[in-house]
Amino acid sequence: MKNKEGLAEFGFMVVKIRFPERAPTGRVIGSGGARVVAPAALMAGGLFTLAAVACLTLAAWRLTSDLGWTGEFAITEGLLSHWQVWMTLTIGTGVVGVKLLRIARAREAASVPADH
Repeated sequence: MKNKEGLAEFGFMVVKIRFPERAPTGRVIGSGGARVVAPAALMAGGLFTLAAVACLTLAAWRLTSDLGWTGEFAITEGLLSHWQVWMTLTIGTGVVGVKLLRIARAREAASVPADH
């Protein structure tokens, strides 16, 4: 049964459970974790973005090598000798980099005091 306040009542006892306000990532808002996570996520996001650019460069090189526009690609055998693999790595690392940069910006915004 629920009373007029929407609280569950069991006989003579009222059970109240209060949960702390949480950020979307699961950390309590205002905790010191934002100061640590934001710079790490920013650095990792930047590195993943650079890795995506490097993978895109290799994908373009392999594709133009297949078309005969450039010289021979450095990796001639194996899984990494295909431009589709490099393009997939480009997309994957790019998505991870963007997600990490969004996390960093959200954490920085959460750690800034309201009066600033």
